[in-house]
Amino acid sequence: MLDHRSISDLNVIARTDKQGRSYVRAYKNVWVPKTDTKPGHSKMTEQHHLGALKPNGRVLISQKFLERYPEFAGVDWYYYKNRLYDFEAYQQLVPEATEDVIEQPVDETDEALAPTCKHLGASYALCALLNDSGMARSLKEVFGHEDAQLLMGQAIYNVLGHYSVDSFPDWAYMHYLPTDAVCSGQRLSELFHRITPELMDQFWVNRYRALKEKAYQSNVPRYCLIDSTSISTQSTTIEQAEFGHAKQNPEYKQVNLTIVMDQFNGEIIYACESHGSINDANMVKFVCERMKRIGFELSDFSFIADRGYGGVPNLSMLIREKIPFVIGAVITRDSVLEQNLFKHQKALKGYRSFDYRMGVSAVTTEEKFEGDHTVYTHYYCDQQKAALECQQWRGKLLRVLDLKNNDKPVPANEWVQVKGLLKAYKVGDKTASEQHKQMQTRWKIDEDRWDQLEARAGCFAIQTDVYRDPIETLRIYRLRNLIEVGFDSFKNACNGDRLRCSSYGYYGKLLCYLLAESLMMMIYDAAKKEVEAKGDKAVKIPGNSVKAMLLKLDKIQMRRVSINHKWVVDAVTKTQLLWLKTFFKIKALPKSIW
Repeated sequence: MLDHRSISDLNVIARTDKQGRSYVRAYKNVWVPKTDTKPGHSKMTEQHHLGALKPNGRVLISQKFLERYPEFAGVDWYYYKNRLYDFEAYQQLVPEATEDVIEQPVDETDEALAPTCKHLGASYALCALLNDSGMARSLKEVFGHEDAQLLMGQAIYNVLGHYSVDSFPDWAYMHYLPTDAVCSGQRLSELFHRITPELMDQFWVNRYRALKEKAYQSNVPRYCLIDSTSISTQSTTIEQAEFGHAKQNPEYKQVNLTIVMDQFNGEIIYACESHGSINDANMVKFVCERMKRIGFELSDFSFIADRGYGGVPNLSMLIREKIPFVIGAVITRDSVLEQNLFKHQKALKGYRSFDYRMGVSAVTTEEKFEGDHTVYTHYYCDQQKAALECQQWRGKLLRVLDLKNNDKPVPANEWVQVKGLLKAYKVGDKTASEQHKQMQTRWKIDEDRWDQLEARAGCFAIQTDVYRDPIETLRIYRLRNLIEVGFDSFKNACNGDRLRCSSYGYYGKLLCYLLAESLMMMIYDAAKKEVEAKGDKAVKIPGNSVKAMLLKLDKIQMRRVSINHKWVVDAVTKTQLLWLKTFFKIKALPKSIW
């Protein structure tokens, strides 16, 4: 006679769902000793779906459970009062019991609860992208097979517009995923709590080495796009959360997230968080030091960043570290850059410096940094943008002048914008005697300041130590559009605008968001390359929305008659097949899946 306690320390309990279907769960408990603040208590460490419970007490043990606990194999188990027994022991407890004979093996889930239809298309495509990119392999190498599968499942869940950890098991139950393991919200929370900055850094280094190997094989220059965003949070336990210069939700504390993106495929190769009060300019040295410390060879990449990362201190640091760069320049009033811009106004406004492909005029100067290191400063002027900017400024100025000179109130936001372009002067009443004359304040446009504004309109500058040609430099710099799209997808499609977690689950949840963004950006990058290669004949994403395309792919389902039958995949439309081939490298979906 056997019972489960003779071969395992698992506890079992029977449950019945709303439809009246019975099943058995298995779980483990550990004793947590008392502390100064909490008494000793029992805590669940893991739980599993054991199998369906038949009316005669027989438990149909799932194949997945047997793979995890093979000691339960080879015995027909029966349930009675939170314990499992072989039939001999069970019959002594329940004399009227009759032995149940199962002719066919039991599949991974219980027959009573197993779904006969699941969504396949979108999650299958995203799984393929994870595998093809090597991200799946890197996750398994760092986090282990099972945890990696759960992280991938959660990332896919985020990409498809879902965010609640507690709701993930219910969603996963009806979707194709890289794992069939039964997972609870508690199991995911425990996984998130185990993820540390050190483990995340291991993953980033793993991805960097894999991408570096591909770069050597392709012999294609690689550009590293760097940018930061802020994530607001109401959590009081996240140490990095501080008040900063938030454009949205300034009433909340924020965490700064800096992302380094591979231009080659849109994948994130590094990300790190920092205190919310740190600005972009101060992040360059911080990020570079962290990447070097964990094993990145930064000279393998050219850094591309906007002007928030510019300035002489940052350029000097990048030069000393031998990191090539293409960075937007900060043109401040009365600076050397502004003086050079004004000096080359004639050339910038002329036709000889105009490039019709990029729609801008350009001139270049050279300077020496850190001794004899040459840095090229490329100045650009977009004439159409300049005309539009001047027109907008004229409208603002004339409106404010009219209000001010007629002693009418001026909206505060409008006054802040234009007050630097105006100057006051005094006038008196000519009809009054000198004794009774009252001087009044009137306003006019500051001509010198207006000339400066007009000269700077539509102009910008980029500094680089790599590219002498200004047009090639601008082409490279505009790769930054990819990371801006990335942040948009991160905050909207992947719900990355707000961190709703404690400090303990913070890194795990952040990692899943970043994996989701990588998937989104790889799809956007594939779409961009498709248009560049085929033009009007390119396969396009509907409405330029990856999320809309994935929702249409999610309509593809797989079905089965019972748990002992294969899943049969639905027919795929021509458009769906084109999307799968173009953006996910899937030539055809399988006809059936076990």
